[in-house]
Amino acid sequence: MHRPIISLDFFRNLSPTLDVSEFFLMSPARPTTPIVFSRSIDDMLNAQQKIDLSLDKRAFVEEAKTDEWQDLSAQAHILNAKRPHTIDIVPSLLVPYGAIDVRKDPIKPKKKRYADLFVRKLPRWLTWKRYGLKTRGFLYKKRYTFLSIALSFLFLSIPTLFYVKHNIEEGYNVLLSLKDAHNISEVRDDLTVARRNFERANFLFAPFSWIPFDMIDLAQRAGNGGLKMTRSLESVVRAIPAQSGSLSPQITLSKNPSLYFRSPPKDIFLLDSLGIDSPTDWIQNNPQMIEAVSDSWSQVAHIYSGVKGNSQYAQKMRKAGNILSELSHVLAEYQSGQEYWLQFLGSKTPQRYMVFNQNRDEIRANGGFPGSIISFTLYKGNILDYRSDDVYYYDWNLYPHQEFPPPGIALMTDNFGLRDVNYYPDFLNTLEKANEFVERSGEPTLTTALAIHQGMIEDMLAEIGPVSVQGIPIAFDANNFSSLMSVIVEGRINGEKTPKDVLFQFIEAFGKKIVETKKIPEVFAVLQKYWDDGEILIASRDADLQNFISKYTKPLPWKQDSHNWIYPVFTSLSGNKSDRYIERTIQVDTKKLGNCNFKNTVRLTLSHTYNQDHDRKIQSYMDTFEIQDPKTREKMQFIQGKGENKVYIRFFVPKGSKLIESKKMETVHKKENSIFTTTLVTPVGKKSTKTFSYQVNIPQCNKDMTDLDVVRQPGLHNLSIQ
Repeated sequence: MHRPIISLDFFRNLSPTLDVSEFFLMSPARPTTPIVFSRSIDDMLNAQQKIDLSLDKRAFVEEAKTDEWQDLSAQAHILNAKRPHTIDIVPSLLVPYGAIDVRKDPIKPKKKRYADLFVRKLPRWLTWKRYGLKTRGFLYKKRYTFLSIALSFLFLSIPTLFYVKHNIEEGYNVLLSLKDAHNISEVRDDLTVARRNFERANFLFAPFSWIPFDMIDLAQRAGNGGLKMTRSLESVVRAIPAQSGSLSPQITLSKNPSLYFRSPPKDIFLLDSLGIDSPTDWIQNNPQMIEAVSDSWSQVAHIYSGVKGNSQYAQKMRKAGNILSELSHVLAEYQSGQEYWLQFLGSKTPQRYMVFNQNRDEIRANGGFPGSIISFTLYKGNILDYRSDDVYYYDWNLYPHQEFPPPGIALMTDNFGLRDVNYYPDFLNTLEKANEFVERSGEPTLTTALAIHQGMIEDMLAEIGPVSVQGIPIAFDANNFSSLMSVIVEGRINGEKTPKDVLFQFIEAFGKKIVETKKIPEVFAVLQKYWDDGEILIASRDADLQNFISKYTKPLPWKQDSHNWIYPVFTSLSGNKSDRYIERTIQVDTKKLGNCNFKNTVRLTLSHTYNQDHDRKIQSYMDTFEIQDPKTREKMQFIQGKGENKVYIRFFVPKGSKLIESKKMETVHKKENSIFTTTLVTPVGKKSTKTFSYQVNIPQCNKDMTDLDVVRQPGLHNLSIQ
C-alpha cells in the first residue's frame, strides 16, 4: 500500500516529510526522522473512507521539535468524534509550536477534497513572538541600511537642534526686549518675530519630541510655552485701537510749587497715548481678550510646571510656571468679581487711596511707624492727584485739631495724629480714623487704604541684589537697608524737598533693578508670601468692597471660627529704632479645667541684642556722610537703637477671659474680645519678662483641644513661639 505523505514547509527552510499512514498509534511511536512516524493505519480506517492528500498541506513551524517518544494511545476516541478535535503532538507547555487537527466523518460524494490535517491557530503571544523573530531577522539583514539612516539622522539632527535652540532663545529674548519698546508698532513687530521663532522651533523639533531625555522635554516645553505666551500677548495688542503710540504713560505735573514735606501732585494716564482714555471701559469692552489671556497663561503654567529634571533651566521654568499659575488665578478671580475690581479702579466713581509706608523698627499694630504716605485717586483706571508726602505734613495741618491719644500712645505723646493712626489691630478702624485726620487737614475723603513695611523690601533685595541710588556712596542691600536708610533720612542727606526724598529715589532705582536682573518671579514670590502671611493690609470704607476684600485677607482671630487663641500687639514707645534689635519669645502652657474652661499661662521674654558690631556699623555710616558733631552722632546712635526699648503690649484674648495670676496688668472688655495690657522696658544688652495666667471659656470645645494659638502681629522681628 502506498503511504500517504504530507509536506511541511518550515520557517527555517526545512522540508521534512510526515508519514501519516500510521498516525493513530495505539502504542508508543518512535520517530525515524524528525516528525516522521512509521506504522500502518489501514486496519484502523474503513476502506471506503479515503484520505485525500491531493491538496498541498503546509504548516509553517518556527522550530521543529518533538519528544523522542510520543504516546497517542489516549487519543483513540478521536476515531468516533463527530466534530473536529485537536491533539498536541508535542507537550503544549514546553514547546507549544503547533498541533494537528484530525476529523473523522463520512465522506460526502460531492466533497472531493477533504482536509484531514492542519495546524491549529496559534496563541496571540506566540504570534507576536514569531513576528518579533521575523522582525529581528529583517533588521539583521537590513542592518547596514538602518545604520546608514541612523548616522544620517544623527548628522542632520545636530545642526537642526542647534537651530531649534537658537530660535527658542531668540524668541524669549525678543519677548524680554518688549520692555524697551518705544511704541505699540514695535511691540507688534517684536511679537511677530517671536511667534515665528517659536513656530519654526516647534516644527523642526517635532521629529525629536519622542526622545525620552530631560533636555528634550525642556526644549519642547520651552517652545510650546513660548508660542502660547506670544499668541496671548498678540491678542492683547490686537485689542489696542491705536496703530502707533508711545508705551510710556502720559504724566501731567502740577504747576504749583512743592511744599516742604510734600511733593507736587501729578496725573498719570496709563494708556492715553494708545488711544485708550478710559482703561476700565476698554477692559469691559474686551472680555474675550481677558478670558483668552487667562486660559493661555493657565496652559503655559501647566506646560512650565511639568518640566522634568532639576537643571537650572528646569528650576527657572517651574518658577515661571508657578507665577503664571498665580497670575492666571488672579485673572480668573477678576472674571468672577469683575464688578468689584472695576469699582476699585474707579470705573463709576473716583476712589481715593492712601498707602502707609511703615517702618517696623518702630512697631505699631499694623506693622510699623508710617513715616511716609502715598496718596492718589483712581478714576476710570487713570491715576490722578498722585502725591508722596511725609506723614508730618498731615500732622502739622492737624495741629489746630488736637486730639488726645488712646491708651498706650498717651504714654509717649499728648497729641494723636496720622503718624500714630495705625494703633488699631483692625485695619478698617485705622482707615476710618485716618480718614477723619485727612478730612480735617483739608484733603479728599479716603475710600481705600493699604499698609506695607520694609521687611518685604529687604526680602526682595535678598533676591535681586544691592541697589544703588545716585548721590549715595553705599548701595542698599538686604542687611543694611533699614539702618542705612534711617541714617540718611534722620541726617537729612540727599533730601531736596523732604528728608524722605531718598526713599522715593530708592523706589525708582529698585524698580529698575528688578527689571534688569530679570528676577520678577522671585520678587513676585516674596510679594505672594507677604500677602499670604497677612503682612500686607488693605481695607475699604465701602461696605460691599470691604466684604469682597475679606475673602482674600487674613482675618483677625475674633472674626473667625477660632477657639483658644491669644493675639499680642506691640506698640513702640521708645522714640527710637530699637525694635530692630529685639528678639521676642513667647512660651505658652494650656491646661483644661473641665466644662470647656481652660487655664493659659503665658511667658513673654524680650531681649535687646544691640551690640558693638551694630554700633560700629552706624558710626561708619555717619563717617561716610560726614556727620561729625558729637551731639548729633550721639543722638543718631540713640535713634538707631542704642537706647532702651519701651513697648506697650495689648494681649487680645477671647471675650470674657479673666486674669488669674498677674502683676501690673489691666483688663479691658470689648464687644468682640478682652484685652490684657502692660508695659515692658528693656535696656541695651538686657532681657525683660512678663508672665501671667488667665482663665477662658471656649464654647463648643472638644476633648482634643489643648493648644493655645498665638497669632502673629504684622511687622514683628524675630518672634519665637514655644
